Amino acid sequence: CAQSAHYSTGVEREDLLSREVVMAGQARVLEIVRQVSRLGMEVCVTLGEIGPAEARKLKAAGVTAYNHNITK
Repeated sequence: CAQSAHYSTGVEREDLLSREVVMAGQARVLEIVRQVSRLGMEVCVTLGEIGPAEARKLKAAGVTAYNHNITK
């Protein structure tokens, strides 16, 4: 994976965002999804691992597909 620390990509490391910052962005994501959906476009997102409650919110906002690379 190119995101692995084993590769030298020239991209500097950044700290994770705080939980508060991430949670504040949730409403922004839902509003962007709603706006894109209103344009008649299919809305596909990749937001990491989510639970059933988050999936329902995204679907209600207009998400038509969810990409992930999570394996179990």
